[in-house]
Amino acid sequence: AETEEAISDVYADVVGFQLNFIDLKPDFRTSRLNAAIQLVSNDKEAYVQEAAIVRAETEVSVLRIENNASRVTASAQAAAQLIEAEATNDATALVEQARGDGLKNLYEELGLTKAAHKASLDYMLSLEPEVAATEISKQFVNFKHSSMQFQSIS
Repeated sequence: AETEEAISDVYADVVGFQLNFIDLKPDFRTSRLNAAIQLVSNDKEAYVQEAAIVRAETEVSVLRIENNASRVTASAQAAAQLIEAEATNDATALVEQARGDGLKNLYEELGLTKAAHKASLDYMLSLEPEVAATEISKQFVNFKHSSMQFQSIS
């Protein structure tokens, strides 16, 4: 506070200030330029290292995402195959159950009791239409009279 009072009467506003050319010694100038270059080089190296870290982290993230996608795809394919196999098995079981029930009803309706007759009828019914059409003699069951009749058709 005493210093401010002592210089308060010599206070002045400086409107302009001009320095004349200052000639720096070459060693001083070189050392200052080298220091500035070193600061820029340090900044560049820090940027290069940070960029390398970011690239490595990005590669790891990409690999994780790709591995996760592969795992999800494989899991979905396995689930789809399981569903398809179960559906095929269920459909086959249903068809076989219906076929068995149909044969049982047919045997009862026709009055078949002998295993040989049942096997023969089962064989004839199981022939594919293409195979049956190539047979020289075709056999059929007369369902109108509810009796088993084998007849040859030429």
